Amino acid sequence: MKQQIIEASNYDPLLELAWRNFTLYDGHANRLQKGFNNLQVSILTIGIVASALAVSQTQFKEIQLTPTVSIVFHYILIVLPISISVLVAISNRFRSGTKWVLLRAAAEAIKSEIYQYRARSHIYRHKKDESIQSLREKFSSTLEYINNHLMKTDVAIHGFDNHDYTGAIPPEMYGAAGKDDGYSMLSADQYIKIRIGDQLNYYRGRVSKLHKQLKRLHWLILSIGGAGTFLAAAGLQIWIALTTSLGAVFLTFLEYRQVENTIIKYNQTVSELLNIYTWWESLTFRQRDGLAYDIVQCRKQVAKAQDFSDNLQYEYSNKLLERILIDIELNPELRCYRSKVYGLMGSNNFRLGDLQHARWRTELAIRDCESDGDDTGIGIYKENLQIISKKEVDVNTLTQSNS
Repeated sequence: MKQQIIEASNYDPLLELAWRNFTLYDGHANRLQKGFNNLQVSILTIGIVASALAVSQTQFKEIQLTPTVSIVFHYILIVLPISISVLVAISNRFRSGTKWVLLRAAAEAIKSEIYQYRARSHIYRHKKDESIQSLREKFSSTLEYINNHLMKTDVAIHGFDNHDYTGAIPPEMYGAAGKDDGYSMLSADQYIKIRIGDQLNYYRGRVSKLHKQLKRLHWLILSIGGAGTFLAAAGLQIWIALTTSLGAVFLTFLEYRQVENTIIKYNQTVSELLNIYTWWESLTFRQRDGLAYDIVQCRKQVAKAQDFSDNLQYEYSNKLLERILIDIELNPELRCYRSKVYGLMGSNNFRLGDLQHARWRTELAIRDCESDGDDTGIGIYKENLQIISKKEVDVNTLTQSNS
């Protein structure tokens, strides 16, 4: 009787549990990311202050300070470098940067399973001889796997506090997903509109914020460079060390946050999502049936493989890409992603030092781009092939010189 009531209504306690798991991991990921970023900013800020005080001590060494002020100033200059070392040690010891990435991945994995389950996609496709309870058991087993896998990582030593999430279920999200009740079953069309609408609004919002941040940082770096030139002309060369330090700090921050690369990746993702949405709208209702999950999931898996590669985890990236290739071979509708998969595998092989497979995969990427009429892709992968060829020449030259 209880099962019949659940099926007749939108509410599902299993989905509520899944959403609560998502909010738990998502909330802790946000807090850890914020703490990690604040820690990095603190290290850079203390470095600037230490440089400023060191220059001040040299510049004003002729000024007679009281013994107390002199002692305090002396110990501050000692404490600041020690503080930097301590903060770096804390960052390495508690590994907040790694933990928030793992928690974010787990949260997104749960969110993906929730929408697959509600859309009856992938492993949750309802077969005639399969009961609803069987699908619920599959969903429960998948959630259990995600949780168990997460607890085999550094997150296992993370302290999950007792501040339970008290907001709405599902939590507030972007775009079309903001109108979703989180429990209703979804048609293929609803799945596409909710998932793509959610992602489009997220990436567009992030690109806008990151672009403003990038402009501010560039203005700061250029202004600091101008200030250094003015100080040199004014005969205050000693202060150039401070402006150089400031410029280096902002450049380091820009590189650490990878703002430019992130903007490029996000804009490319927005373009891909818009292309998927446009393609989806061109299909008939019969053609749409069963394709929604496969396309969105393939795109997300390729993006995940790219993230692995960006974080120097080339072998993990290639393992995921190999699984994606199998899915592409089984579903011709996903063929549009094959050149990207081959190209990324070639790039990973190159960084792993496997030049033979790097060349092979890159040539396959070029072949697919030529077949699809993708001139941009052809240009990118031909440049990659030239880099591979140059590396092969260097390796052969080194081998001959050593023989």
